[in-house]
Amino acid sequence: MWRDPKAQAERREIRDLHLRKRPEVRRSEARALIVALVAALPVASAAAGADAPILLTIDPASVRAHRPTTLTLVGSGFQPGASVLIESGRSGKFLRYRPKKVESDRCVVSVPSGLPARPSEVAIFVENPDGMKSDRLSLAVELVPTGVDGTPESAEDRPEPENDSGSENLVGAVTAPDRIVPTIRELRPPAIRAGRPVILEILGSGFGEDSKVLVTANIHAGTSRLPEYAPRPFPIYFIDAELIEVEFDLGFYPIPGARDVVVENPSGGRSQPAILEILQDSTEQED
Repeated sequence: MWRDPKAQAERREIRDLHLRKRPEVRRSEARALIVALVAALPVASAAAGADAPILLTIDPASVRAHRPTTLTLVGSGFQPGASVLIESGRSGKFLRYRPKKVESDRCVVSVPSGLPARPSEVAIFVENPDGMKSDRLSLAVELVPTGVDGTPESAEDRPEPENDSGSENLVGAVTAPDRIVPTIRELRPPAIRAGRPVILEILGSGFGEDSKVLVTANIHAGTSRLPEYAPRPFPIYFIDAELIEVEFDLGFYPIPGARDVVVENPSGGRSQPAILEILQDSTEQED
């Protein structure tokens, strides 16, 4: 079939023209898409941060160490089910508290055993159920003034005397520090979720830097041997004579659901056991 060479040349020119223009069209469309995305970023960022709670003030602005206290956190965007996280005696580690009252502009949280004397300031923030967090604010923790004998100067700061006045091991009744028998007043938190890392605060009296914490645990954990539960020592982080912390990196197996916690001093003196409850919502093994 005869083909007109001139017509074929014209078709090639038209085709080449379209091929040259096509990359330009693609680049133009890409530039337009990038401009549109950049313009939308501020709007998307604002939408993402719209639900973040805002923490403005904490009342009171300072508290006495180891004294029961109630904090009112004022701000906005607080949702039902929000948590209040308060820095523990270890910098950067936080304990979660459930407020007893949550409104959109305020949270009221109770700290029955007070805060440790160290650090002198603790960070606090609010976290909504969706994971959005407020900025952190600092709360000052003041030391309780003491006299020459180490007892609080103010009557309201002095601990109530123990009823067991006949015991030779009372903190105030002995002269040798190594004979002091530790006492556990409270575990915080008193119950933990199985298989989850946690920092346990132990509040009481008579603790020392060389104290040990014994917790009922599987002494064969990490081996193929059958589980055997007995008191197992865990390293402590000493805050002061009334507060020590223990960090459990891997948490506990849900059975048994109650574990004894005992503080032991180098002299051999042991506290009465406190019960740590293990809530069964995980199957992860303890360390």
